[in-house]
Amino acid sequence: MKDRNIISLLILSALNLFIMHYSLFSACNVERQLDDLVYVDNFLIVFLEVVFLYLFFSFWGKCKLRIAALSTAMLTLFWSFCNLVYSRFFYQYLSFSAVGESMNLLDPFVFKCIIDGLKWTDIYYVISFIVAIYLYQNVYEESSSCIAIKRATRALLVIVLLDVTFHIAYCMLSPNKRFLNYIGHRLYTEQLSSFCYSAQPVYSNFQRGSLRVLGYQIWESIGGNMELSDVQKKIIKKELGILRPQQICASSHPKVKNVIFVLVESYMSFAVDMKIGGKEVTPFLNSLKRDPNTYYNGNLIPNITLGESSDGQFIYMTGLLPLRSAITVTEAKKHSFPGLSKQLSKAFKMKTRMVIPTAPSMWNQDLMCKSYGIDKLYSTSEYKKEHSMYLSDEQVFDLADSIDNLVREPFFSMILSFSMHQPYLEAIDKTFIIEDSSYPKSMINYLNACHYTDNQIRKYFKRLKDKGIFNNTLIVIASDHHVAENALSLPSGITRHKLPLFIINSRINQSETWKGDCNQLDVYTTILDVLGVDSPWRGLGHSLISTGYKNSVDASKWDYSEWIIKSGYFHY
Repeated sequence: MKDRNIISLLILSALNLFIMHYSLFSACNVERQLDDLVYVDNFLIVFLEVVFLYLFFSFWGKCKLRIAALSTAMLTLFWSFCNLVYSRFFYQYLSFSAVGESMNLLDPFVFKCIIDGLKWTDIYYVISFIVAIYLYQNVYEESSSCIAIKRATRALLVIVLLDVTFHIAYCMLSPNKRFLNYIGHRLYTEQLSSFCYSAQPVYSNFQRGSLRVLGYQIWESIGGNMELSDVQKKIIKKELGILRPQQICASSHPKVKNVIFVLVESYMSFAVDMKIGGKEVTPFLNSLKRDPNTYYNGNLIPNITLGESSDGQFIYMTGLLPLRSAITVTEAKKHSFPGLSKQLSKAFKMKTRMVIPTAPSMWNQDLMCKSYGIDKLYSTSEYKKEHSMYLSDEQVFDLADSIDNLVREPFFSMILSFSMHQPYLEAIDKTFIIEDSSYPKSMINYLNACHYTDNQIRKYFKRLKDKGIFNNTLIVIASDHHVAENALSLPSGITRHKLPLFIINSRINQSETWKGDCNQLDVYTTILDVLGVDSPWRGLGHSLISTGYKNSVDASKWDYSEWIIKSGYFHY
């Protein structure tokens, strides 16, 4: 056939998407149990997207069919590669919100991480590109472009009809599902409703098609704030009414002037109390853990989604869970929240600030500070000494210390560390030598980074003591998230899905606290509880100053958080 190479280009386009889907689907956590029809959906949706793109480029390019076929192949190639690289760091399909943050990928450190994540199997994309160019050069334009477009249109209709037929047949042949309501559920809720897009992004991208999901996300972003129904508003108010009485602590009202929150990059609980070669990895933090005035819990379960570090910060600052199908700060930056800083400013007249190791615009830190109600943001712009693209932990604590010298009490300060960030390619602290061949190299370098950060926290605490600030300051040390599987190899028996939490100078009765599994979501509520802050908004978490703690995270909490974030529920 004269147009055989056009067909070959379209098949190559479908192969690009299949490679993407099955690579991600095998590596990512799927949010629900699957049935066999999901794979049929994926097969049909891939060809549906390919034919749709071919039609789009045909009309856009005024029926230049060979250009339309090449454009389809190149777009699917690019999209497939971008999703594959993105998933190696975030274990998700690439969302529209992540595309909106793509300028951050130009950062040298981030770009280096991407390069380090490439694998030899990625040569497929080079081969696909070469094959596409070869097929394009050997395409014979069909005599009548209208005929080709009609064929593609018919193919679209056939694919849609096949998908509908399979769903109806699946319901009719299932003994327990032979009713119209379930058929309607399969055809509407599964295929068209917004729920799966927002609540089950991995499943939705695989079953509905990633380009189709991207289109929905773009449409949703254009639509503005989510409008809550009266039912949703009542549910939120009812939930807050249920939570609030259980979260106000009657016994812990220590008199503190200041609050310092140290958010440590990629810190995992297994490093606490760990010894290697007879030496403690984090000797200073270990000593804090043993202090009777410190509340320690090493069973904090990460609740982050696509935004990783920014998600951890968002959870701790707002008492909300992040969005499941988008980078939360891209939506949250448009709204105001009763942030932890805003709550403390109102309750104790604290001046509030944040100290970060990056430029102020990195991951929207400048805009999010406004959303949280933070008075002042300090970043690389304020660090006048020589430094690289990012501030090391030594430099960021040096910057925090210089600000402590200038600001009067009371104050709230949030300090973000960075030196424990991946990739773990070399040792940071040359004085802490680990010689143990039983550990992977990346693990040894990670532990070295833990030791380095531990030492910088020790130095900063000494400065606080020298100034007379330490004893009247509540200090929280928490981790933003765990380290992903592809970034750090761990020996068997060590879990990465537990984070440490230190609350220092808490003066709480340790026998009245919860030390078992809990969530990042609970930290916001717990801090308010420790300080005795009585506020209408106490977060969706549960206080850890209770022996009767119950798990705070379930499907409903994810829904409530999403409604609150997308609707701009708080008006401050």
